[in-house]
Amino acid sequence: MLDAKSAFDVVKHSSLIRKLFHMGLTPQEILMIDDLYKNARSSVKLNGEQSNAFNIEQGVRQGGTLSADLYKVYVNDLLNEICNTGFGGHIGTINCSAPTCADDLTITSNSQFEAQILVNIANDYSKRESLYNTTY
Repeated sequence: MLDAKSAFDVVKHSSLIRKLFHMGLTPQEILMIDDLYKNARSSVKLNGEQSNAFNIEQGVRQGGTLSADLYKVYVNDLLNEICNTGFGGHIGTINCSAPTCADDLTITSNSQFEAQILVNIANDYSKRESLYNTTY
């Protein structure tokens, strides 16, 4: 199991925009999404008191309509990399090495050696993207 605790909070905007470009979104679509996060500000309300506004420099909006999809775009490179190894669990010819739901990901394999390779791939990705804390 890979724990992506607060994963929605660590999405780097510049990396997300780059990934959207490589997916083939139109410049207008990319600009629209970029505008959602550029100069975004927020505040916290606790016990009826509201904090001063602060800049949001990373993450996708909690509960935002596009947030889950944008997060999927953000981690899709990891899922493709794991799948492309050919290692891990399979159902027939279907690769099931990294079942994922939102920010939860599980590595499946009948081989400890293959599982370790997949965990190493996820660990390398987490270092590049500051995303997953690997737990065993």
